[in-house]
Amino acid sequence: MDIYFAPMQGVTGWPFRLTHLKHYGGVDRYYMPFISVHQSRSMKGGEKRDMDPSHNEMGRMVPQLLPAGAEDTLIYMDMIRSAGYGEVSLNLGCPARTVVTKGKGAGMLADTGRLDEFLEHLFTGMERVCNGGLSSDERSLRVTVKTRVGMNDTDQIGELIRIYNRYPIAEVQVHARLGKDAYNGVPDWEAFGRFYEKSTHPVCYNGDIRSMEDFQKLLEEFPDLPAVMIGRGLVADPMLAEKIRSGMQSDSMLTEQERLIHFHDDICSAWYECYGQEHAAICRMLEIWDYLGASFPGCERKIRKIRKARSLQTYRQLAGEVLRQEYRPGYLTGSLQ
Repeated sequence: MDIYFAPMQGVTGWPFRLTHLKHYGGVDRYYMPFISVHQSRSMKGGEKRDMDPSHNEMGRMVPQLLPAGAEDTLIYMDMIRSAGYGEVSLNLGCPARTVVTKGKGAGMLADTGRLDEFLEHLFTGMERVCNGGLSSDERSLRVTVKTRVGMNDTDQIGELIRIYNRYPIAEVQVHARLGKDAYNGVPDWEAFGRFYEKSTHPVCYNGDIRSMEDFQKLLEEFPDLPAVMIGRGLVADPMLAEKIRSGMQSDSMLTEQERLIHFHDDICSAWYECYGQEHAAICRMLEIWDYLGASFPGCERKIRKIRKARSLQTYRQLAGEVLRQEYRPGYLTGSLQ
């Protein structure tokens, strides 16, 4: 089974991805936070830096697009192919209100006719490009789709599956919630199971895998699952994928908590080097604590102090105090029922 690190806006930028890869094993692919497709057909500075091949030299990073019109999306896909990437992920599952109200992300699932038309134009356009004289190596680009089980209800699951099955999609990555639910409530395994059974494409599971116990329950329910995507669980417990791979065994001479401390110190330095500004680096680290903090029960007051830090020296001192407290990864993280 493949294990993917889910893209998380504000958290899993290139400094985080490369630092995690340096310190931990188990992750087959890291999906990048989405690049939003615009009619301007140009990327923002931060998006360009995140996709820069020099920041993804390990060859296991995958760009993700938040698509709009098919023709505009094709332009961005060509940028990604030209940068040397072999896969692009289409985000049809982002539940953010600012995204959905524009008819993007999970908002595309509410109108299956429009979704079908978009994919038809997209893949027809890819064929047009492929017939334009490029060699097979130059034009090859795997297209994967990140989706939800619906936007407002599950009534159209059958139609979504039928639409996805029509196109040469390499993999369907299903977050087992509705778009309207964002990240609340319990993932709908029954709805995911319909994708698992009826999709003609490989299906990847996404949603609330935050511990070994969660993963084992998932595997019992779907024993032939080819891939799983984990986001919040891997930020709260950066070693989770490695534990899944090795069955809790580690070849490291360091304890799990010591490894976390080294990882934290390195990623803090990486964000500072990226921005060259203490405030920007602290803001990125605080995004991580939104999830990592759950692994340190009883440290809520100390973590609130971390959030008030105004210098990296103060931040590192306060964070170091918490990181040396009782470490319980997976503690009270809303594991699967």
